Amino acid sequence: MEIDASIFYDDTTELLDTIRDDIENIDFTDYTNCIKDIFRAIHTIKGNASFFGFNNIIELSHLAEDLLDQIRMGEIIFDNELKDIILNLTDVLETLSEKNVNNKIIDNYTQSIIESIEDELKVQLLPTNTKRIKQNAHYINDMKINKEINKKLGTQKTILIVDDSSLIRNLSSKAAFEAGLNVVTATDGYEGLAKAKHQKFDLIFSDVNMPQMSGLEMIEAIRKLDGHQYTPIIMLTTENKEELKNLGKSLGVKAWMIKPFNKEKFSIVLEKVLAI
Repeated sequence: MEIDASIFYDDTTELLDTIRDDIENIDFTDYTNCIKDIFRAIHTIKGNASFFGFNNIIELSHLAEDLLDQIRMGEIIFDNELKDIILNLTDVLETLSEKNVNNKIIDNYTQSIIESIEDELKVQLLPTNTKRIKQNAHYINDMKINKEINKKLGTQKTILIVDDSSLIRNLSSKAAFEAGLNVVTATDGYEGLAKAKHQKFDLIFSDVNMPQMSGLEMIEAIRKLDGHQYTPIIMLTTENKEELKNLGKSLGVKAWMIKPFNKEKFSIVLEKVLAI
């Protein structure tokens, strides 16, 4: 049964209005929960866009997710500049939604705004951007913890990290590298499955919601591969539904970590699962 794409437009505009209300009333001194709600709304829009194949919305939403993840993780500070970017983003997403659903032609002025927002988001994600530099009072302590883990783990074990968010891949990879592990990454379930077919891993971290093949679908397929029936698997996700957790347990998922993850907790999980 074909689904009317206008449903997508209606749902998207409702979610965007919610984002605008949240962002306009945001408290710059305590915005964690607000950013988390905005992330969920963007993630829902991206998921719905995937269903209809609206790639321009998927790509822009993905950039926004990376930016929001950086804010949630404390990698960059949320300020009026980022507030304006997100507000502009909602207008662009609404315009793209209307274009995709009603096949409307976007004028040159609107197209230039869309490109400008995309460029601003990409700049925010650059590793060299000064906004990404965080003064971490616990850095030295974290390094001591990771050095101890490194001694226990050695350098021979290899883990696979599967996540469509480049930020999550980078952060978790960094923590794993500091723990003395070899790291292989994949951007979606299909890529993760392909890599598992050609290499055995000591541990697999995976997101749940990813384009094309979900994390749980990937795990179900990986469990059928020789050498991966008992590979420890940990879900690293924003999903907290009991039905998904139960499905994960049935597939042999060892633990369920909710994003945003704490680097120290991530390192402790690595130690517990992989300690010799």
